[in-house]
Amino acid sequence: MNLVCKSLLSFLFIAIFSDQLEAQSRPSAGKLITALDEQDPAVQLYISRSLSRLGDKALPALVAGLDNPDQATQWAIAVAISDYEEKAFSSLTPLLDSSNPFLKRGAIMCFGAIGKKADSFVPKILPNLQNPNLTIKAASIFALGQMGEKSAPAIPTLIEEIKNPIRGMQSPDDVPLAGVAVAALGAIGEPAIIPLCIALNDKSNDALRENALGAFSEMGEKALPALPNIIEAMNDKVFVVRMRAIFTLGDIGEKAAETIPQIRKILMEAIGSNKSARDDIEEAATYALSQMGESGVAPLREALKIAKDLEKIYLLRALGEIGPKAAVSVPDLIQELNNPDFRIFYAATFALGEIGEAASPAVPKLIEMMKDNQRTWGAVEALGNIGPKASAVLPRLKFLLSIGEDGQMKKHILEAIKKISAGDVK
Repeated sequence: MNLVCKSLLSFLFIAIFSDQLEAQSRPSAGKLITALDEQDPAVQLYISRSLSRLGDKALPALVAGLDNPDQATQWAIAVAISDYEEKAFSSLTPLLDSSNPFLKRGAIMCFGAIGKKADSFVPKILPNLQNPNLTIKAASIFALGQMGEKSAPAIPTLIEEIKNPIRGMQSPDDVPLAGVAVAALGAIGEPAIIPLCIALNDKSNDALRENALGAFSEMGEKALPALPNIIEAMNDKVFVVRMRAIFTLGDIGEKAAETIPQIRKILMEAIGSNKSARDDIEEAATYALSQMGESGVAPLREALKIAKDLEKIYLLRALGEIGPKAAVSVPDLIQELNNPDFRIFYAATFALGEIGEAASPAVPKLIEMMKDNQRTWGAVEALGNIGPKASAVLPRLKFLLSIGEDGQMKKHILEAIKKISAGDVK
């Protein structure tokens, strides 16, 4: 039996079985706990939600189910237990002192899933930052991050963790603690800003500085007090620090708009350089401008005028990410519809569609583009997203249906007709 069929059958069984359990005065959840051994993560999450529907009588079985070596299964159970919030505390608290590493890790996961409502348990979880079991340590870092500002006592230890480079998992036993710590520092927020600024100024450890910027990215606009330090890092001699700083400014968003002139300069220099491929600095600058709203449109348009080949794709998509606030760029986008490179054409149609009804001046050109079978899909998608102001295309769309368009294209056309006719616009 293939994986898709197996998953569908699992969903059907669980849906029927959980309803039967609920109807039978909420008896033992043991069979559903056993079903959590199903390896499909989507099925696991569905089971976990079904379990929480069984009410208070299911809680003991759920807590017992935490004694499982599989972290994905534990997390699915933790999600279910988190629905009980404070009701679960008395069952979970003893597990924090358990000699069973799976129960201890599972309980910590549960407190993390509950989040700030469990922040009174910060003192109980803090000692596990020194646990030799790396999966318990990682669960503790995660949980403390989810508990927010009350986890400020963990900051010095977390700073120590981010002194190491973030690496992907090399084996099932590998735990990327630095990456978990970066996310936790970002989630803790304001109390971590000064320690992270100090870390960012430590010129002896580039990994620490890059990770500090990553934590600011996790904070988003809450990292605004660190803006002077991030701007300084944008001009750093170390490439990865410089690049990460630009990405971070994008993650802060419109509140960092004062840096646009500097980012514009970086982007124009990168595009104007002699290179065969788009470099990371250019990618970072394009991303940052795309996150700064209407203020980012002018430098992106300016860059588009001198960009070549693949550079244009990213600039066009960046304008699309800005959406309706990039309406002033519609003439530039219309011009790119004539580009012989289909990738650039599709990037332009994406942007027009994201701009929505303000892109209506492009409707005649998009209709013209539909004469080319290789461009029909992108044109139809953009016209549908423009909405009622693209009504001039309706006869053409209905004609395409009448001559037998089928499969995915038929669905695509019908969806566009629905949006244009019903006013379902972005």
